[in-house]
Amino acid sequence: MSRLTDTLAPAWQKLQAAIANRSADGAATQAPARAGVPTSLDDTCDMNEQAGDRIASTKSSLGSLARLFRPWSSGRQRLTRMYDMLASCTPTPPPYEFQHLARWAKTIEHLEPLARPGERWLDVASDPWCAGITSAELARVGPVDLIPTGFMREEFTLEFGAGRTYRYQPAELLITKGMLDFNLGNDFDLVMSLEMIEHLKFHPAGFLAGMNNALRPGGSLVITTPNVASWATIDRILEGATPHLTPQYGGDAHHRKEYTVWEMSQLVEAAGFKVAKVTTFDCYASDYRTLPRKLHYAGTLAWQGATLQAKRVRNMLLQFGSTMLIHAVKTGPCDVERVARIAV
Repeated sequence: MSRLTDTLAPAWQKLQAAIANRSADGAATQAPARAGVPTSLDDTCDMNEQAGDRIASTKSSLGSLARLFRPWSSGRQRLTRMYDMLASCTPTPPPYEFQHLARWAKTIEHLEPLARPGERWLDVASDPWCAGITSAELARVGPVDLIPTGFMREEFTLEFGAGRTYRYQPAELLITKGMLDFNLGNDFDLVMSLEMIEHLKFHPAGFLAGMNNALRPGGSLVITTPNVASWATIDRILEGATPHLTPQYGGDAHHRKEYTVWEMSQLVEAAGFKVAKVTTFDCYASDYRTLPRKLHYAGTLAWQGATLQAKRVRNMLLQFGSTMLIHAVKTGPCDVERVARIAV
């Protein structure tokens, strides 16, 4: 018995150390209490206290995010390029920006084919660092006039190193219940709402109407939002955790409603658009499928196929990423009442 104890003790100690390290890593990658877009430069400075330590703790996350891209792919190259920009930026970005970097990289991959030189794009409720990096990436395709919006008009400059600067000059846009027009013009070629609609505290009918009204006829709408019916969600449920990414009643940065692809498509179609493309993708370090998770997914997919569940097989293959992206084309005005009748 003593010999068995002596043999197992070192292994047990290693297991405890591994669990402790994993917990510490998890704590380091949690979103800060004030995650999201700062409303003032003072907020930015507050979020960046002890920035050097935070950056050091997030540098290791580049490898975990890179696993979500194919080796030597253009997507992984873009991720590395964007990471280098963030790491050299002044004021220093909060950890949130690094945690969402793969989402930005994969979103830009779908935005680039839509970009035409000279077009005017509206970024609804934009993140300063995301706006700066998106502008830099789109400039590689052609000059696009990307107009950010924010809850306040406060301006500041982001310095990305190597002489690259971005002047964040948001147009003021306070999104409220009942608002049907952003009053920023109606001739934009593209309107994008990245990870915004899930934060609304009210039905999104008016919000969708505002984006419709901002677009020229035939203009494009791009929405990204968490996919509540993702494989990552199922995995969390089986672990006994909440299916949602954030608490519903936490704070302004938390999600009020997370949608399925079907719900989001119904809302967009009713709002005067024709859905041109729906895609989902995994973009967070926690989405990475380890071997047990891959085996679970493969086994579930095989079972659904063997039992002839065609719709489930399709969803598992096409709509199981943690984030959804919907590209739609404006076909007419938004029927707000029709959108509002969609129960979500």
